[in-house]
This record gives sequence, C-alpha cells and structure tokens, in this order.
Amino acid sequence: MEELSPSFQTSVLIVTRNHADELRRTLNSLIPVAAGEDAAVEVLVVDLASTDGSAQLDNEFPFAKFLRSPRHFGWVRGVNLGTRTAIGEFICLTAPGVQFAPETLGALVGHLEADPQALAVAPLVVDAQGTPVTRVYPLPDREMLSNFWRTGGLGRPEAFDLSAPTVTAPYLVNSPLVLRRRSLAGMNYVDERYGQFWADADICFEVRRAGKSIVLLPGVKVAGLPVHKPIPDNLDRWGAILSADAALGAAAYIGKHEGFLAGLGFKLGTLARSFGGVFSFSSFGPHITRFLSILSGQKIDGTQG
Repeated sequence: MEELSPSFQTSVLIVTRNHADELRRTLNSLIPVAAGEDAAVEVLVVDLASTDGSAQLDNEFPFAKFLRSPRHFGWVRGVNLGTRTAIGEFICLTAPGVQFAPETLGALVGHLEADPQALAVAPLVVDAQGTPVTRVYPLPDREMLSNFWRTGGLGRPEAFDLSAPTVTAPYLVNSPLVLRRRSLAGMNYVDERYGQFWADADICFEVRRAGKSIVLLPGVKVAGLPVHKPIPDNLDRWGAILSADAALGAAAYIGKHEGFLAGLGFKLGTLARSFGGVFSFSSFGPHITRFLSILSGQKIDGTQG
C-alpha cells in the first residue's frame, strides 16, 4: 500500500546560517506542534552552508526537514527553495531565535482565515523582560535605504498601541510573518533580484499593492531575539560583501518601485561613496571588494567569493 504523505496546515520555514544556538531554541519551542504522529506543523530548515554545526541538528530534531545548500545562497533563494518544498497551506517565515508557544501558529492562521483584508499576519516578539522587539516602519524610501547602507540603522520606528487587538503595519521588522503559500506563489515567489537584503520590504510592498494589509497582533506574543543580517561596523571582507548586497538590494527595490533611473541613481551614489573609501587607505581590501561587487552587481546568491 502506498504510504500517504502527512497533511500540514502550516509550514514553518527557517532560513539560517551559523546560528546553531538560536535555531535550537526555535526548534525546541516547536516540538509540541511539530513532533509526533499528530503533528499539525511542518518544519523546514534551509541551512546556508553553516560551519557551526547547525546543519547537524537534524539528529536532535528528527521532525524537522533540513535542506542544506553547498554555498551561501542568500535569504531570498533560501526562502524560495523552502517555499517550493513546503506542503502546508500557510507559510510562517521566521528567523532563528524566536520561541513559539503551542497556540501561536493556530492563532495567527485563525486570524488570517477570518480577516479577508489581511494577506499576512505577525505576532509580537518580546524579549525576556517582556519588552517588544518587533518594530513597525513605513515602507522604505531612498532616505531610509541610504541611511541603513551608511549606518546600519532604519531610523525611528512608528509607535503603535500595544493594547490594540490589531495593528496595520506597512513594514514589519523583527517578527515572523505568516501568509498563504499561494500568496507567495502568486508573487512569483520572492523576487530574486534581491540577495540577502530588502526582499522582506518588497514582500510588504507587494501586499500593499494588492490592496491588502499586513496585520500585527499585539496580543499574540512570542519570546526571543530573532537574528538579523548586520553589516559589521569595521568593514572586513564579508562585511564588504554584505554592504554591497545591501546597496544592490536597495537599488533593485527603488528601481522596481520608482523606476529604472531612480534605481540606477542610487547604485551610482553607493559606487561613488565606495570609490571614495578605496582612497581612504583604511581597510583598502574590503573597500575595493565592496566597490567591485556593487559595480559588477554581485549580490549574495551563491556565486559570491
């Protein structure tokens, strides 16, 4: 008799690289809903060529399906690989480090099914002291993108009412996001003009363009400090590759939503600033790496050095 595949309502998708401790915390929190014969949740881990033992956690968490890439393919290709592999009707995109309560995913999916205006929903992430970690921002503009590229900061977040049952969020940072798998497929998956940076903002933009909303549920809380994609303050070689990817992702975002010339202008601005850094004789090698990566359009997609 042919064995039937399990039918999952929700697939949790974690794209990770070298965050074994944070990944372990997230997987431990999912045991009540993902392990055992009555599991209601599929867990997919896309490991981007980790070297810290992350990929070997499949022995510790046999309920999770690990997809290992031979190189660092970047967040976008990792999400697309996981989304095409997932079998759940709903996809939860989360960074490692988030700790889910057993009822969290059911509450998020329930709201998404009940609210026809919502295309995506998110819980409120809080730290160990109960302080909100999730941030709400307006959709990025050139000033925000430029500021992040120069300083690593997004600026001042928008205030929101923690006692409100729902909060409409143009752009969410530091939170898992749940949406229907067919919604991602309808976007033709995540745009692979991005590598590691700004595809999350593009997803939020596409939700708004569809006339729908991203809804934050402050009453649905999860614990943890989700890991991010920081650009090092002191530019080293990997920091130069990340910085170039952030510049190219920002240029792609602006070009897609404001026009080709606007995107080209942003890219030329980052090239000029990077070229100036080459002649500062401070970290000469990383500066030239960043300049050449931006010039050639080398994002983080597995083809970078």
